Amino acid sequence: MAKVVRLFRSPDTADKALGLLRDKGFSNEIAVVFRPMEQNRGLTAKLAGPSKSAIGGLGELLSTGPISTPLKENKEEMAALLTKELGISAEQGKYYEFALRIGGILLAVYTDESKTSLARQALKSAETLWKEPAVSAKSPGFVKAGRTVDTNPVDAPMSGDFRRY
Repeated sequence: MAKVVRLFRSPDTADKALGLLRDKGFSNEIAVVFRPMEQNRGLTAKLAGPSKSAIGGLGELLSTGPISTPLKENKEEMAALLTKELGISAEQGKYYEFALRIGGILLAVYTDESKTSLARQALKSAETLWKEPAVSAKSPGFVKAGRTVDTNPVDAPMSGDFRRY
């Protein structure tokens, strides 16, 4: 079984990713791990019965899906658990542990090899960092200069009135 993992900064993008994954048929295969913080309250309400677990150094965590049971039975540090459960490197495990510590939301999709690209695409499309602004025909920007002399006051003829420059 393959696992597709993505880390989200905000609960809004994580919620959008959950919606996209559920639309594509990944409802029972999604694992979510996050800390119960004020900004994550809306995400907690949308998940069906997240289980609580206490991790040393991290405090209380909420989780759903296939990763919930190993989190409850955890006797090792979080990075080692993530490394073992998600099949990632130790360095990635430490990075994800740090991200969870500062309020990140970890989504993992447990699926077969044939659906990994579909899950990866859904997780990537949820997080759009930049939207291209719509530019109208009459842009409020600067008028295009014909030559550099037209815009550079150093090259303009001197009039003696330096307050104009």
